Amino acid sequence: MPRLFPRLFSSLLLYVTISSQTSAMSEKIPFYESDFIQIPPFAESKSYVTMGARIDCNHNFNTNPGDTQNCFSISGLRLMLREEYQPKLHGELILNPFASLNRHYDKKFGASDEKPLIRDSELRLIESFRFEWKARPRLAVSLGLYDGATWFPDYSGLPYAASYHDSGWKQTALSITYFLSMLEGARVRFTGGNGEGEILRNSNPQQYFGFEFRGELIRGLEMNAGLSTSGNLHKSSFWSFSQNYFRTQCGITPPTGQGMGWAVRRMSAGMGSNGYLPFAEGLKIGLGWHKSLYTQIDKDKPDQPSQEQLEACEQIDPELLLIEDPDQNIANSMEHIVTGINGSYRILDRWFIGFDYENRMIRSEIPFFRTCDSYKDGQCQEPSSPESSLRQWAWSVGAGTTLTEGMDLVIAYNSTSYSDLYDRIYFSGRNQEPSRSRDLFSIRVSYNWKAP
Repeated sequence: MPRLFPRLFSSLLLYVTISSQTSAMSEKIPFYESDFIQIPPFAESKSYVTMGARIDCNHNFNTNPGDTQNCFSISGLRLMLREEYQPKLHGELILNPFASLNRHYDKKFGASDEKPLIRDSELRLIESFRFEWKARPRLAVSLGLYDGATWFPDYSGLPYAASYHDSGWKQTALSITYFLSMLEGARVRFTGGNGEGEILRNSNPQQYFGFEFRGELIRGLEMNAGLSTSGNLHKSSFWSFSQNYFRTQCGITPPTGQGMGWAVRRMSAGMGSNGYLPFAEGLKIGLGWHKSLYTQIDKDKPDQPSQEQLEACEQIDPELLLIEDPDQNIANSMEHIVTGINGSYRILDRWFIGFDYENRMIRSEIPFFRTCDSYKDGQCQEPSSPESSLRQWAWSVGAGTTLTEGMDLVIAYNSTSYSDLYDRIYFSGRNQEPSRSRDLFSIRVSYNWKAP
């Protein structure tokens, strides 16, 4: 590391950042967002050290009145090291014990023990590392941790907004990026990797391929598109996290033997104004579509809990469900389709207002989801016949302000709901009664300082 960061260790140029999503208010580097558009090409960046943290205070309205809730929580603590070693060679290292193995979980509300944190993996504290070589003026090659090719625009600046889409799990990958001349800031990236959730070593023979495009159609109007395929999730971070979830939540012993696993293909498209449209300066608004298609590789070699085993679960997170045919007649496939719109508007340079709306459909070729007329003593009453799909939606509204130079505050209200009351798929309401919805009030404080 001293060789890669010689000047880094001989001088300290501190840039302290306590935040994440408040980048909607200024040109700050986003704490958790992709740097593909917002940050200039890596070869143009300067060497610096950043340290950051994120502090949230949340109130869950589904708890009983008078129950104690932990208001203060640290959801991010980051140290970023970037260094230009040579004009064409650069390095980056990010440490953050609160980061997740999947950025999707950084946007979800929940306790830390409900998330796949990097500190519980072989990464320990490493959120990201990357080495990049500028091979040509318009061509760059990079090796490091990769979060996925399919991204969903989020211009709201609000906590827990745009939380339904899943771009993939961290993996070690090699990327080739080409900067196009036909559009402002346009670039394409081709990526090959170990496979989603395979970080420092291969867990199975199948690999990963991703493609992404981002750029400005006209000044202030951005677009992105991406697709990826990961050949097998067996023994990946996703597999380990889901197996541990069902073991601890439901007492289910994972299937024994050599399961063949599931493949996943992801696609996305988005478009939005970044606040610089000539006729709408300060307005950021985005539209997005995202699809994840999970396909069972071999119907005769299951590696997920059976439907009979799932009956032991009192409550299930539908994002982790991969349903397999109990009779092993067909190899199942499941779709997660997300659409949404979000945005923010800057007022008087110090304030912004933001909103987000999204919906998600989870669909299985093998019917599994049953609706309930009601619950009694924790049991679903008059369940329907199994259906092939489940629907959700969520919305957020909020506002933020710059309290003083570098210090920001965001206040938001978030509501997320299922279309029906489902058997074992619900939110915990008051008195632990099953509920279709969950409402959340959140405050996020940030501080940003850069040494002169």
